[in-house]
Amino acid sequence: MEIGKLLEKQTIIELLQAGFDIIHQQMPYFLRDYQISGKIDGKIIVNGKVYAIEIKSMESWNLRKFNRAEDLLNADKYYYQGYYHQLNLYLYMMQLQNEKIENGIFIMRSFDGSWKEIPMTLNEEKVHEILEKAKQINYHVEKKTYPEPLWKTNPDRLEVCLTCSYKHICLTEAKGFEKIVF
Repeated sequence: MEIGKLLEKQTIIELLQAGFDIIHQQMPYFLRDYQISGKIDGKIIVNGKVYAIEIKSMESWNLRKFNRAEDLLNADKYYYQGYYHQLNLYLYMMQLQNEKIENGIFIMRSFDGSWKEIPMTLNEEKVHEILEKAKQINYHVEKKTYPEPLWKTNPDRLEVCLTCSYKHICLTEAKGFEKIVF
């Protein structure tokens, strides 16, 4: 994660050196009703138009996989899918604040220094899917309950469970995932 922060700073420096104007770095956005917040990496001005930017770092072999924003939604790793939803939610929040921004740009940066830009347009259908998930999460947080585990509701997504930081809570119910004491 630390190298990602360094690459983000380096990318901003390189964009500025190339003559681009970068504004609103780390500007916070909120959807209070859904308890969603975040900070955009910045906005870039290109030919008089303003675009929201999100800078993401990854291994060079992964960089080759992504050429369109939708490729992130179809990625084999769920956190790449989250990148799409993150920028899409920022675009939605900007629209709610009457900002004249409908498009964003992912700047994908590999650890070897190479990069590519991937344009993205607001997808309101996907926004509403995420907002519905946020409602469910907030419901369970308020009631101090847990949702049905993903491995039960969608067994094809078990790889998400295996990398989840909270697997100790629900995978113990799964046969073969019992706690082992040494």
